[in-house]
Amino acid sequence: GKGGIGKSTVALNLAQALSRLGEGVAVIGCSPKSSLWDFWGLSDKKTLLDLERYGGVSPANINESTLVKEDGIIYAESGGPEPGVGCGGRGLQVALTRLSENSDHVPGLKDVAYYIYDVIGDVVCGGFAMP
Repeated sequence: GKGGIGKSTVALNLAQALSRLGEGVAVIGCSPKSSLWDFWGLSDKKTLLDLERYGGVSPANINESTLVKEDGIIYAESGGPEPGVGCGGRGLQVALTRLSENSDHVPGLKDVAYYIYDVIGDVVCGGFAMP
């Protein structure tokens, strides 16, 4: 759906409901604009692609781009490529790969049963349509 119709609200409410049932949940923000961090008022928090751009994602810095709230829900934001450089969809693939590679270093991530992807509302390049 297009922007502003409630995709993030549905994603976050679903995460809350699953968490209250005792399930391990992670919400992955897939917006190049980092809207998940904006929702939490953390606009200065780094994204996975920020880390990748400036030295790479590693066990030492992975938690700079993740957040574990008091309810146990884990949040991560992929971020996007620099404007005019690269493809947001390809960036998403890189971000998810780096998160997976470093999952041992994010508290609780290995126990997650449900991953909820908060996706953008339009396909701006072919990378978002990859299988």
